[in-house]
Amino acid sequence: MSVETVYEPVLPGKVEWTGENPGIFLKEHPDGAYTALATFFRLYVSPFGPGHMLLVLLDVDKTSLDDQARFCVSDNPPMAEWLRNQFVREFSFFRGVSGLESIPVTGGSSFRCKGDARREWREEVQWGSHRAVLWWGDLGEPFAVAFRPEHSATGRHTMPSVFIPAAEATIEIDGRLARGRPMPRDLFGRPHSTALLAFSETWVRSAPPTAP
Repeated sequence: MSVETVYEPVLPGKVEWTGENPGIFLKEHPDGAYTALATFFRLYVSPFGPGHMLLVLLDVDKTSLDDQARFCVSDNPPMAEWLRNQFVREFSFFRGVSGLESIPVTGGSSFRCKGDARREWREEVQWGSHRAVLWWGDLGEPFAVAFRPEHSATGRHTMPSVFIPAAEATIEIDGRLARGRPMPRDLFGRPHSTALLAFSETWVRSAPPTAP
């Protein structure tokens, strides 16, 4: 007797945000500590509306970080604070970073992307007299992922996305390049990198289990 599989085209749960979330995470040595972390968001849907956010930590391997080495800029500060406190702190690269939630969000920023995701990509951010440029190059083949809650960073969300690994990447702040380079890594048996583009990324909070 065969058992018919029920096809459910709609993911259960609440869409908390959808958009783009590329990142660059640099080391000087494969077995060393991370020297610079940068995560970028371009959201189209969130509880606080659309917006952009850039969070950067430089010289992460130092014993302390001053305000010039860590910053967060956004054109939607409430959205940025929510992302930082509810999501970024759960990302593996940022877990254990002290004072992450106390980093102030600077508003009034302008954001622009350039490039072709088949070859290279740039995100440029301007705020006041400061400018940041994130660059991804030597891009690999795109592949789709669909993390179940037990594999997602938060443990509470289903997360489909399209990842594009980058063999080369830089973080440039006011003309100064951050130390380090992206390192190769494995993701579920696929060659990956500590620098990646993440497009069509959606975080769906899983519905609570039904009471018996």
